[in-house]
Parts: sequence; C-alpha cells; structure tokens
Amino acid sequence: MTRLLEQAIETVSALPDDVQDDLARILLQFAGVEQPPYILTPEEEAEIDASLGEAERGEFATDEEAWPVKVRFTRRVLRQMAEILDYIEAQSPQGAETVKRRLQAVIGLLADHPDAGRITNRGNLRRVAASPYPYVIFYRSDATGIVIHGVRHAARRPL
Repeated sequence: MTRLLEQAIETVSALPDDVQDDLARILLQFAGVEQPPYILTPEEEAEIDASLGEAERGEFATDEEAWPVKVRFTRRVLRQMAEILDYIEAQSPQGAETVKRRLQAVIGLLADHPDAGRITNRGNLRRVAASPYPYVIFYRSDATGIVIHGVRHAARRPL
C-alpha cells in the first residue's frame, strides 16, 4: 500500500461510519468490484422522476446557470443546490462557499470518472456522496456526458 493511500485511510477512518462506507464503495467501484444497488426512497424516486421529465423535455439549465464542467443540470437540481447553499449561507457564508466548492469538485470528478458513484435500483442512475459534507448527488452518464438529477442532504433519507 502506498503512503498516500495509508494517509487517506487514516483520515477517512475519523469520519462518520456512513461516510466511510460511501468512500469505501467508491474505492471498490474504481477497483472494479460491483456493489449492491442503493434503494431509492419514495421521496428520492419522486424527485428523480421530476428531474428525468425535465431532461426528457430538454429543460436543461443554461451554461450561464450551471457550473463550467462537462455536465448538464436540470433546473430542479439548480433549485435544490440554491436552496441548500442559501440555507447554509444564512448561518455561514464561508460554509456555503466551502460546500459549493466541494459539490463542484465531486461533480468535476464525475465528469472524468462517470462510474464512480454507487449504482441505484433505477438502472444507470448513480449516487455519490460529497464527503465530508452530508450531501449526495444523483446522476446518470451517457454518450453525451453527465446529467445531474438530484442533490440532497443525506439526513433526509430515512434510517
């Protein structure tokens, strides 16, 4: 094992168990080990269905509305992210900027590694955590790139 991987494992071991599990799944996925699908909650299903409808109708955010990475966002996703960041900004403007940068970084990685996220029970819909923050990103990849279909706080998922 490389020194960098040892450092990463040591650092990750201090994170909450659910975050550790998400990161472990990502590593296993990169190593070619398939993981069981994540089962979407009814609320997640409804949000994804609405976003998929927007995508099917061609209702994508403009380049000016979205971040400059090789992905497309539905308008619903931009509203979700704005709500998340506005909520955080009311408590901590610096915190909102930090979370925004982390979401951008994870989404940027997806553009280069579209299979990094955990497959869900919705076919090629994947889910990736924006660790160490408690947000998850739902997305699909195809020949034209990545489409982000949902961003939500992980605590919204029932236990």
